Amino acid sequence: MDVAYANLNLKEIQTSPLFSEGSAILQGISRRIEGRAYNIQAHVLYACALMRGDCNTYLELGTMHGATMCLMSRVLGCRAPLAIGVDWFSYYHRHPADPVSRMEVTPRVLMRNFSIYNPGQRVHLQLVKGDTNSEETVAKVRELLSGRGVDVMFIDATYTPEHLRKNFEMYKPVLASGAVIVFSGYDIPEVKEWLDKLDPFGYNIVGSCGSMFILQKMKRLYNRALDSSSGRWEVPEEVDKAFNEFMKDEPETPKTPMKVKRPKGRPAGSKPVRKTKLISIQERLRIKKRAEIAKNAMNQQVPATDINNTGE
Repeated sequence: MDVAYANLNLKEIQTSPLFSEGSAILQGISRRIEGRAYNIQAHVLYACALMRGDCNTYLELGTMHGATMCLMSRVLGCRAPLAIGVDWFSYYHRHPADPVSRMEVTPRVLMRNFSIYNPGQRVHLQLVKGDTNSEETVAKVRELLSGRGVDVMFIDATYTPEHLRKNFEMYKPVLASGAVIVFSGYDIPEVKEWLDKLDPFGYNIVGSCGSMFILQKMKRLYNRALDSSSGRWEVPEEVDKAFNEFMKDEPETPKTPMKVKRPKGRPAGSKPVRKTKLISIQERLRIKKRAEIAKNAMNQQVPATDINNTGE
């Protein structure tokens, strides 16, 4: 069931006290955890989640040492909060350790860091090791979600247009209405070019903030296709066909003109006033039933009292 959520606005996010508050918290987390916070601008997630409201499920693609996971553990709600992290749990080119902090990138390190900011294990943490673009990995994430939608998703894996596109397309089905999607890597020219051309249908483009690009999913009724000839969004033919098939047997509500008596004092020769009386479908069926009974009564010469007996 969809819940109420706020539509995000970039200016409101950047001027909100939550923006600077998230930045201060992330810097503190980076100094305290084993390893480091790879993306220091990820504090925009903190502000987005709190301003969106009712965030209980967080998905991160590319976790490293878990600094952003620790940050988001503070904003997840009280309705069975769940955080899912997907990573190779190795640095670039699958090296065992981060060359800057000299700390290994493993699930054990992430869980130790996360436990610092998750007292009493309030937030349920699940880690998936593997390629974020693998069908097997997506299936594992779906299994962990158990039908619930993702409220906030952070795509922070490989900064190439093709990889980000696959991440977005493969995990779109698990997003909840109003979900916040944050891409990292907007400061890279080829990634920026792809994100600027991203199909906005069904999504509100909140805007960019440093190396972050923010989207918000809106409620969708059906998919539309871009008509290359007109340049407009058109309803697909199969949607029109299905709708027409559905409406084919639907009885129409008739409009019966009803004459109104000329009021006293109306000028002679003026046109009579007509009003439209709408007859409901149920009333139309009753009239039809009465007509059928009357016709049968005349043919079979049954008592006239049966004409009013419509079985109602």
